[in-house]
Amino acid sequence: MELLLFTIKDRAGVPFLSDLHLDENRPAVNRVLCALTPEDYSLPEWQNTLTYITGKELVIESLDEVRHYLQELAIQLRG
Repeated sequence: MELLLFTIKDRAGVPFLSDLHLDENRPAVNRVLCALTPEDYSLPEWQNTLTYITGKELVIESLDEVRHYLQELAIQLRG
């Protein structure tokens, strides 16, 4: 299975992992994140990925927390 960061990079259409941080790519990255299923990746991979993308040290203790984070992100996208 491909690493979550590479999946997001490829689906968002950005050339480099470091481009996931760019504000101009945020809408595409967020749409990709919202389309993913938390159970498809491990909890540590989600934590590392979300920490990398947000630039904030996130503590995520369950896949339910990942699901909640993605639901909040989806609400922001609709807002």
